[in-house]
Amino acid sequence: MMLRMDRWIEKPFDDERFASLKNTGLVHPITARLLASRGLTDESDLQRFFDPNLSRLRKPEGLAGFAEAIELLASAIAKGTKVGIFGDYDMDGVTSAAVLCEGLTNGAGAEVVARVAHRDRGYGFTKADAYFFESVGCGLVIMADCGTSDIESVQVLADEGIATIIVDHHTVPDAASSHPATVLLNPLLAHSEFPNKTLASVGLAFYVVCGLRTKLRELESWNENFDVRNLLDLVAIGTIGDMVPLINENRILVTVGLRKLVRRDRPGIAALLEQVGVKEDARISESTVGWRIGPYLNAPGRLGDAAPALELLLASKDEASACAEVLVAINEKRKEESGKVLERVKEQEETMGSKPIVVAHEEWHPGVVGIAASRLKEKHSQPAFVIAANTEGDEARGSARAPNGVHLVEWLASCDDILERFGGHAAAAGFSIKNDRIEEFTKRIEQMVAPVVEKGAPEVDCKVKIGDVDAQLAGELTKFLPYGKGNDRIRLGCDGLEIIQSKVVGEGKHLKLRVRDDGGNEIAAIAFGKGDREVGPGTKIDAVVVPRLNTWNGVSNVEFQIIDFEEQT
Repeated sequence: MMLRMDRWIEKPFDDERFASLKNTGLVHPITARLLASRGLTDESDLQRFFDPNLSRLRKPEGLAGFAEAIELLASAIAKGTKVGIFGDYDMDGVTSAAVLCEGLTNGAGAEVVARVAHRDRGYGFTKADAYFFESVGCGLVIMADCGTSDIESVQVLADEGIATIIVDHHTVPDAASSHPATVLLNPLLAHSEFPNKTLASVGLAFYVVCGLRTKLRELESWNENFDVRNLLDLVAIGTIGDMVPLINENRILVTVGLRKLVRRDRPGIAALLEQVGVKEDARISESTVGWRIGPYLNAPGRLGDAAPALELLLASKDEASACAEVLVAINEKRKEESGKVLERVKEQEETMGSKPIVVAHEEWHPGVVGIAASRLKEKHSQPAFVIAANTEGDEARGSARAPNGVHLVEWLASCDDILERFGGHAAAAGFSIKNDRIEEFTKRIEQMVAPVVEKGAPEVDCKVKIGDVDAQLAGELTKFLPYGKGNDRIRLGCDGLEIIQSKVVGEGKHLKLRVRDDGGNEIAAIAFGKGDREVGPGTKIDAVVVPRLNTWNGVSNVEFQIIDFEEQT
């Protein structure tokens, strides 16, 4: 079912799911509607969603490669084999490497050699990385958040008799059926029966450490002083950073991990939060991770070597402050490079007089084109491809971002004949292309974008009236945190509101209102950051709102937080 409002479009929902949840009587009818649109069906789904704790994690039964990975790891550790751990250069890859390093060293007592990606060596796990692990005497190499598509590089290790485990969640190429890895652990493999296909690599790495703990406990060789739950701050950071759907296991891992982050037990993260101005009593949310932690952890890998990010995550108290200072400095350089790209893209937009889909320039740093692609996607609500042409060679590197409804990897696969390499997810992907193929690539992508129908109005979860809202609903809505892909921030549409009172507050930053609907119901409202849009009494508006409880002097009242509004004409 989909309804069209005057100004907003309601998200589709399943009538049967809605009826099932509503009939439980456990939640407000509007809450039932919101849950139904998120795919929840019954009381057990409701309990898992509202009470995301570790006991609700499903066992990795049927997860392709999991049992084999645990057996191989346990055997290698028992033999004293030196284990190489390799992580990709983004937040998911670096946190995955950190989880495996801590779990194997502190829990299993393994000898570990860690390494993370370097953009100068190329995407993912390269032949140079394979030769490095061979040179330091590793008998087993684990690749995290990469490796599925790095067949030639993995083959180098296989040819030398070095065992390999790939812990990855990226799209599986057709060639994976004859993959040279000893174990390929990937929930996207066709024969994988684990129901959650959206775990980030760091979530898979956590499962691996937990599975290894169970196995080594049987052998009485696990360090019982090491608690795997201490890894959950890393899991939360990597899962949020990779923007996988925050549902099912991902929601549980992030929720529990955020609670861990609040305690600031990890010295490197505590030092970074202090340096970027997040106060000790501040709430640590998914937004904190995405906007105050993520850019700094991503910055080293964007500009070159991701090693400083891993060093921060594994730092001791004595090392933490210095590591955080390094990341802050690197991020300043990253912002400078990003600014160059965005300024040039803006110039292209003004010259073309249109919304560019594919943009390329030889002066752009390949590590920051993903940021520009994200900004363009958000600005124009369309797929965006940003390419850093190569001045020293003939191979360019690009990054792509897309809104819902577009599968980037499938689009790139259709251009396989002109691309050197590609990989990623439906909404975010990377690729390499010869400079002289960019023009042809642009034409193909523009043809694919043309049929994509843009929505005529912003989406809201559902339409409400002031009389529908009460303290029960406002309280239940707080339980939807943390927000993320698959569990977007709640947006309720409320049209035809008449302004009764209007006042600019907070040094001109915010708008404090009292509004009334056509049924005569009134409610207080606050529009943060909308102080420049003051509206006078008698004006009618259509608004996107979230009901919330506002407590003052021990008294709680329900009010609207207005996310956006438009005056009726």
